[in-house]
Amino acid sequence: MNKTHEYRFQESAEQVAAVMANPEFHLAFDKTRDDIAGTEMRLGQEQGGIIPFTMLTQEYKRTLTGGIDRSASTEGRTDFRWNPASKVLDWQYYSGVDPKRIRILGRYSIRSEGSACVLAHNYTIEVKIPLIGGKVEKKIGEGFDKSFPKFERMVREHLAG
Repeated sequence: MNKTHEYRFQESAEQVAAVMANPEFHLAFDKTRDDIAGTEMRLGQEQGGIIPFTMLTQEYKRTLTGGIDRSASTEGRTDFRWNPASKVLDWQYYSGVDPKRIRILGRYSIRSEGSACVLAHNYTIEVKIPLIGGKVEKKIGEGFDKSFPKFERMVREHLAG
């Protein structure tokens, strides 16, 4: 499953880039998820202009159909790579349950439109579980869809300062 979602802002691309480059913003957003028991951020060393950071999460396990099972948890990891020159933030999620069967990755890219900008979020969800993989992909995708208004609101709040 591949999807794209776009957010339009009156602020400049540089202002939105400052929010997207801020690991603390991503940590705060992650803490709003209902399937997270705990989360922490680790900053990496800049390499060739790319700024890496990693979010480690303690997540409630998922049922076979993608629901939340609060009786158990697992660890997850999301690696981010911010490229300030191109205003692109690439990310990849690694499931603690079965990283070979669940692949979720994406890209936030910022483009100017006059004095305003557009933040595009492209992402891919692949679940390789026989018989139910498509249902799990759909459930994960629905979770993303539900998070878009909250994400946009939090970006606007950070822009407002």
